[in-house]
Amino acid sequence: MVAHPQSLGGPCGPAACDPGRTRGRPARPDGRDGRRAGGRPMSAPWSDGGVAAAREARKRALIDRSAVLRRQLADDYITLVSPAERVLDRVVGAGHWLRRHPWLLGGVALAWLWWRPRRAVGLSGRLLGAWALWQRWRPVVSTVVALAGTLAASGAANRTGGAGTAATASPRRDSKPGA
Repeated sequence: MVAHPQSLGGPCGPAACDPGRTRGRPARPDGRDGRRAGGRPMSAPWSDGGVAAAREARKRALIDRSAVLRRQLADDYITLVSPAERVLDRVVGAGHWLRRHPWLLGGVALAWLWWRPRRAVGLSGRLLGAWALWQRWRPVVSTVVALAGTLAASGAANRTGGAGTAATASPRRDSKPGA
């Protein structure tokens, strides 16, 4: 513990005996001692004590962290969705191939009718019902598929830094398929 200057027999001037002052600092001419009302030292009027710099550094760190997390999310999305997209692409490709080669499907149906006529007749009723259901739900499914394609295209453009195609590839409700 530092001994008080007066107890050592030294002079007790305003700078030496005031416990609120720092020793060796001259008194200010306006009578203020450079401290706040709780004894805490005041910072210079042009300085905020580094709070703004700390806030700016924290903001920059959060922006950088956000960018890292965004890249991680995109990578995780690609690793999770990519296999499903590949399977879906193969299924769609098989459907396109069957549309180009309908005789193959007809040949398989005739061969099955020849070998298992009762099962073929029972299944034909189910297939007719499935076809009717498909005709009812086809506009809804095509809208959802077109929307999913639009979202996937805009997501791919965002991952590569290009412009999204969401505004140009939206499905049109007033047009008929093939028109």
